[in-house]
Amino acid sequence: MKYEYFVDNLSDDIIENMTDKMLRFEKNRQNKNIKKELLKIIPAVAAIVFVIGLINMLPIFNGVDVDIPGASGAIIEESDTKPFLYLSADDISEVTVELIPPFVSHVLNRYEIKELTNILHDVEIYEQDDSYNHYYGQAVNFVITKTDGSKIEIIDYNPFIVIDGVGYRTKYEPCEELNKFANDIAGIKYETEPKPVENTPGPKNLWTVKSGITLRLAQDSYLPGTTEMTLILENRSAFVMSYGQGWSFEKYINGEWRKLECIDNYGFNSLGYTLNEYDKQFFEISTWFLKEPLDVGLYRVTGCSLRVAMDSENLVWNGTFIEYPPYQLEFTVSNDAVIEPDCKPIPMSELSGWQLPEIEDWQWYTWAHCNLMYRNAGFTDWTTIKSEGNGRLFAVLYRENTPENEILNIGDKLKMDIFDRQTGRRYEVFTEPKFEYDKVSAYQDGFIADCGELFYCHINENDEVVIELMN
Repeated sequence: MKYEYFVDNLSDDIIENMTDKMLRFEKNRQNKNIKKELLKIIPAVAAIVFVIGLINMLPIFNGVDVDIPGASGAIIEESDTKPFLYLSADDISEVTVELIPPFVSHVLNRYEIKELTNILHDVEIYEQDDSYNHYYGQAVNFVITKTDGSKIEIIDYNPFIVIDGVGYRTKYEPCEELNKFANDIAGIKYETEPKPVENTPGPKNLWTVKSGITLRLAQDSYLPGTTEMTLILENRSAFVMSYGQGWSFEKYINGEWRKLECIDNYGFNSLGYTLNEYDKQFFEISTWFLKEPLDVGLYRVTGCSLRVAMDSENLVWNGTFIEYPPYQLEFTVSNDAVIEPDCKPIPMSELSGWQLPEIEDWQWYTWAHCNLMYRNAGFTDWTTIKSEGNGRLFAVLYRENTPENEILNIGDKLKMDIFDRQTGRRYEVFTEPKFEYDKVSAYQDGFIADCGELFYCHINENDEVVIELMN
C-alpha cells in the first residue's frame, strides 16, 4: 500500500524515468541469466558435435561407399544400397519370372527361390534413374509374393533395376547374374534371328506384350492378293499401351526370313493410338506399299515398338513407361483361306437408347461405353464415380430433363444408377431423385450413398449388385 501511494504521488516525468530504468535493469538481468545458461550447456553441445563427427566417419572406416547424390554426410547403412540384403526364401510363398523377349514365363520351385534370394542379396542400387524407359533389350520381370500376401515386382534391365515401379542404376555383375539365372531356368537359347520350326502346325499369330495385353491378326491364313488384314489388340489389364503406324513384311524362303520389296518413296503417318485398360481395339494393316502382291507362303509382319504405362499421362516421351519391342505376327497365304469376316463391333454412334455393343465374355465395358450409353439415351449431364479395387462398378448420378449444357450443381437431387462394367448391365438404385453428387463416395468394391440414410451399393458373394441399408 505504501508503494502504491508513493507511486500515485509522483510526477509523470519521474514515473517515466523510473520505468525506463527498471526495464533496462530487467533486460540486463535476463541477458546475464541467458549467458550463464549458455555457459552451462556449451560443453554438452561440443560433446554432441564431436560424437556426430565420429559417427559420420564410420562408413569410411567400414569401407561403405556413401557417395550418393543428395545424401552427403548422411549415415548410410549397407541395406540402403542393397534393398534385398535381408530377404529370406522362408518369407516367400511364390515367384514368377517373365522374360521379354522371348515372352515366356516360369514359376520357380523352392530350390530356385533359394537361389534367387542369394543373388538378390548382392543386388546393389545407386541413384534413382528412370531413363531405362528409353533403352532396348531384354527385360526380366520377377514377381515375388511373400507369405504375408504382399508383393515385390523387380524388373532386371541391366544396367538398371526397377523395384515396384521405381528405376535405379545398379551394379552390373549381380544384375547380369539375375538375367543369366532367369534365362537358364527358362531354358532359353538365343539365336541372332529366330526361325520357325519346319513342322510347326501353324503360324505364330499371338504376341504377348505383357501379362494381360496381347495382339493377334483376325485370321491365321489369308487369300493370295490380300491387301488388308485386321490387327486385334486386347487389354485385360489395368495398364495402358500406346502403339502407332508403321510395319514391314517378310516371307519365309529356304529356311530364312526375307524382307519383301517395297515401292519407292513411301512412308507412314506419325500417329499414336492408346489402348486403354480393359479395352479391345481393331487396327487395319495394309500391304499398299509392297512392290508385289502376296502369294502363297508363310509371312511375318513386324510392327512398331509398344509403350506401356500405369496411365495415359505417362505415355508421353518424358513419362514413366516401359518400352517393349516391336510386335511380330506370322500368317500364311493359301488358296484354301477365306475372306476375313467383319470382326468389328457395331459403332457406338449407331446404337440408341440403353443399347450396348455385344462383347466377348472376357472383356469389360469401359468408361466410354457407360458415358455414350447415357448420351444415346438422351441425357446431357451426369457424373460417374468408379469403385475402388478393380473398378468394376460405376455409380452414375444424373438428372432427367436437364436443359442442354446445364451443369449439375451441389444440392441438386439426382437419380443414381449402378453400371456393371463386367456384364454391361445397368441397375436403377432408386426411381426417385434423392442423391446429391457430393454425398456419394467409392468404398471398397462399391459405394456409400448418403441421402439422410446410408446405403451401401456393392457386389455380393453371388456376383450380384445389391443395395443395403446401413444401420
